[in-house]
Amino acid sequence: MVQKTGDNAIPSQRGIAPRPGSGAAASAPSSEVLAMERFAECFERSARRWEIVVYPAMFAFVLLAGYGFYLIYSLTSDIHVMAQRFDPQMGGNMHEMARSINQLATSIDNMARDMRTMTVAMEEMNVKMSDLAPMREHMAAMDQSMRAMTVAMDQMRVVAGSVGYQIGRPMSIFNSFLP
Repeated sequence: MVQKTGDNAIPSQRGIAPRPGSGAAASAPSSEVLAMERFAECFERSARRWEIVVYPAMFAFVLLAGYGFYLIYSLTSDIHVMAQRFDPQMGGNMHEMARSINQLATSIDNMARDMRTMTVAMEEMNVKMSDLAPMREHMAAMDQSMRAMTVAMDQMRVVAGSVGYQIGRPMSIFNSFLP
């Protein structure tokens, strides 16, 4: 679209009108001014678009930050209540528990000392166990002797039984004489 002012034709820019009262040569905006005006318009439109996104996002962030603060506050207050209900006399009980742990440590030290003593005694017993080998041989010989004695006693029982049978029959005659 071309606007005619006097003899010179000036191309019309959208939204830009020549200043009233100035001549055609004086009213023609330079290309730099036109470019800056176009840049400003584009910037305003893009700023409006960003305002549509950024302001709600900032509001949501503030809202979420406030809710996060509320959650942390309620968590700390709940933990405080839980700690109060857990054991209000915990300070006094901690001293008692520390004393008991010290006694336990002393008992464990005594037990470790006793275990070392037992280890030494067991090592001495291990050395003395080698002296038991001859005793074991003597015990085996005693076992064999006991078996032989058992066999001999069994034979004596059999013989005594047969003697009783052999003598008992002839002696039964005397049963009739004796009251």
